[in-house]
Amino acid sequence: MTTVSFGTLKETIREDGLRVISKHLPHTKKVKMSITNNTGGANDPVEHAGLAHFLEHMAFNGTSNMSRDKIASCRGRYFLDSNAFTNFCNTCYWAEVVYTHFDRMCNWLFDIYLNSVFTEDLIEKEKPIISAEIAAYLENMNRQNLFQLTNLFLVGDHPMKRPVLGTKESIQTIDRDLLLQTRDSWHVSKNTTILCVGKVDHDEMMDKVNDFFPLNPRKAPKLIYEDSSRDFQTNRAIIERSGRKDSIVSYACRVPVTFDDHQLHILTHLNGCLGGNSDSILFKEIRRERSLAYSVSSYLYKRFPVLGFWLIITAKVSPENLKEIEKVLLQVACESKISKDLFKRKQAINLDLALVLLEDINDWENYLFSELIASDKDIAYLSDPVDKIIEEINKVTYEEVVELKEQLLSPERLACAIVKPTD
Repeated sequence: MTTVSFGTLKETIREDGLRVISKHLPHTKKVKMSITNNTGGANDPVEHAGLAHFLEHMAFNGTSNMSRDKIASCRGRYFLDSNAFTNFCNTCYWAEVVYTHFDRMCNWLFDIYLNSVFTEDLIEKEKPIISAEIAAYLENMNRQNLFQLTNLFLVGDHPMKRPVLGTKESIQTIDRDLLLQTRDSWHVSKNTTILCVGKVDHDEMMDKVNDFFPLNPRKAPKLIYEDSSRDFQTNRAIIERSGRKDSIVSYACRVPVTFDDHQLHILTHLNGCLGGNSDSILFKEIRRERSLAYSVSSYLYKRFPVLGFWLIITAKVSPENLKEIEKVLLQVACESKISKDLFKRKQAINLDLALVLLEDINDWENYLFSELIASDKDIAYLSDPVDKIIEEINKVTYEEVVELKEQLLSPERLACAIVKPTD
């Protein structure tokens, strides 16, 4: 067992690969813990799409130590907040409590992660609930637009082209034997990271972990995520829905996965100048000057670390402006110029944001999850994180932002997805 420390940030890696990270925050009376499994929707077998997400749902439906009602009543009485989520590459269970309930939170989280029983009657009861969630997802046009847009860059039956929730048909194939087999295969130490932030003592937490998690030398499932998305396969997708009163037009370009931290800070500045808020090129040109859209913005999106980022440009418009906005949005994104004054304002606000990046327990938890779990960086990278971020922001130059814009934003690099009413 190996433990490394950087101030109040500590990480222990057990001999079986279980990873435990803690950040002590002396000023708070809260503590937040998450258990993350490094499998998600992209690990699902094709015929059982939605399996990882189904497994997440069933964790709250009873264990060998707690009934479904006891799980719910414990959440209601002792937890300030708790939930779980499944994405393409992770499944995460988390809870937040007043520090005096730390032991209870550990027992609860560890139990639902390791000891779910998956009774057949509750499995069948959960299927219509997940079917309703799938239906709601399919009607969320912002999500559908983004999903179809980034899928344009993925070839063949790429595992990340499949929806994490699965389909109404695929979840019907999931049964108790499959859930038990999957849990025992995926929820192994090598595949698990426990993160705790707040009023926490690392050594006490390790005692709780070692009491509950037996040594488990089994290998973790390995899925090769082929980076086959450097160029889009087709540059346009159209989603039609009856009864819609607005349309969505979005463009995306792929950011090279080879970008280092400095290049990513340049990218953050470019995104801010382009469409970060009302003080941006897109907002000024599309909304204020031309009155073509109420909502127009840009943002950075990452599905999975090995695939890197996409730069997304999007506008919500009335259907009668659809053709014009499709043309103008592309033109403004590719041909507009960034002024030095705009760059200076964005650099200044980025410095302000860095100063308040890690103000509370949720800031730290989100940051550590993003950097240490989702991106799998070494803990040494996070010593004095705010100072390092401020240093990187100050290194970014106006000329670098202009050069990156010219590199990324050209018509031949941008794919387009449109949501519109049925003709």
